[in-house]
Amino acid sequence: MHRRDGRQRQGVTTFLAELGNMLNAAGKGDGKGEYEARQKAEAALATWSNAMKEQAAKATDGRLRTVLTEIGDEVGTMRADIDSVDSAKLDQLQQRLDTLCAG
Repeated sequence: MHRRDGRQRQGVTTFLAELGNMLNAAGKGDGKGEYEARQKAEAALATWSNAMKEQAAKATDGRLRTVLTEIGDEVGTMRADIDSVDSAKLDQLQQRLDTLCAG
């Protein structure tokens, strides 16, 4: 079983929290709060993407390296915007990762 990088979890958690904060601030007309949350969410995406790519570089299994790289690339294309999140693609990559880690 492969351990997932703690920075990945932190990046995901922070991204989701800040995306929620951003949407909440936008709903209240708080432009400054929305901007600050967006900046934090963008930083969290970079952390998450980099963590995946670093783990890919350490992976000795070629299939695992490929999936981690693809996750890092997909996260790297995301922005702090609901429309940029391709949940189907992320789910597919997560399923591939889960299958590799279970085996």
